Amino acid sequence: MRLSGYISSDPQLYDRQLRLQVGDFSLFTPYPPEFSYGDRVSVEGTVHKGEYGLELKNPKNLQLLEKSLPLSGLRQKILENYRALLPETHVALLAGITLGAKSNLDKDFFETLKRTSTLHVVVASGTNVSIVGGAILAMLAPYVGRKKALVASLAAITLYTLMVGLQPPIVRAAIMGTIGFTALALGRESNALRALFAASATMLLIWPQWLFDLGFQLSFLATFGVIVFSPVILRGLGSAKP
Repeated sequence: MRLSGYISSDPQLYDRQLRLQVGDFSLFTPYPPEFSYGDRVSVEGTVHKGEYGLELKNPKNLQLLEKSLPLSGLRQKILENYRALLPETHVALLAGITLGAKSNLDKDFFETLKRTSTLHVVVASGTNVSIVGGAILAMLAPYVGRKKALVASLAAITLYTLMVGLQPPIVRAAIMGTIGFTALALGRESNALRALFAASATMLLIWPQWLFDLGFQLSFLATFGVIVFSPVILRGLGSAKP
């Protein structure tokens, strides 16, 4: 079959090849990358059920149709600024931490991160969303008021989510951040556990296949663990003080 669509997340390096996610389909291309998040591409291949869901086996005629997502240009501009100021290895690390861009990582460096179980360092996480939203809210609230600062904060969260890609951990954090910051601005108390389930339910309502996505599963379980067990651990540490 032949399909066309947008690359919905950064190319991921697996076994010396890049995995591209185009709509519901995954496909593998040789390294180095010729495409990036936000590109609209067309490709031919045979559909089969693989490790990552629906996959295109032996993809052929992979072509770039257009770079039509506006924020992908901003993302590329940021990467270019990184390259103008830092060595390539540092660029790859910083791009991974801030933008979740792993396609720029050197193959050997990527494999080293995998072997040392530190690959999560170069993954954009929910913490990034909290920093973006919280920083905007804290900086603007004293000058324009809490409600106007909230609007700017939510806009920043939305822009950041679109720029780094609609990856499950980022989307989950963006929804939870929106709930939390809105409650804070309105003087209401936010329940993190309810926000987690509300965010997860919203995501699955929009895209049910996320239920089988490892990133979604790990993000949900990790956040659930932090919310449920951190109070217990903190109480235990407090009682252990002399």
